Amino acid sequence: TITWLSRSDWEGTWPEGTYEMTLTQSLHDEITGIKKYVKEQFQLEKERGKIQVLVLEAALLIEEHYDEICDELWYIYTSEEKRRERLKASRGYSDEKINQIFKSQLSEQSFREAACEVIDNNGAKEDAFCQIDIALENALRRRTHEYCIWT
Repeated sequence: TITWLSRSDWEGTWPEGTYEMTLTQSLHDEITGIKKYVKEQFQLEKERGKIQVLVLEAALLIEEHYDEICDELWYIYTSEEKRRERLKASRGYSDEKINQIFKSQLSEQSFREAACEVIDNNGAKEDAFCQIDIALENALRRRTHEYCIWT
């Protein structure tokens, strides 16, 4: 059984504004520690028979080398036009803010090259969920290890 928690379930948890952060050695060490903790906790829960699959959704999964702790990286693809539309509707971002976000991200080609699976998220949620279900079934047939799905 998989329980889905999406960003739409996190009402009231979004920051009020944006913040500039510098990747200091301390922050880098903290991120590394989080990856180690996630891997250890997943292994522990798997051994207890509590979970079979772990799904992570986080920014910078490629840049922070989450492929070192995840068996698979998946790319949830959404066109730039649709992403722009959704960011305006869900977060009230301006075109300028959205342009900044897009400019700071890796290219679509980079995501596709790193991904084992590509899910098209341009349509209805149900369509994306159906693609995820099929991809997850395929992944479980390929392996019995942990999984990392990212967007």
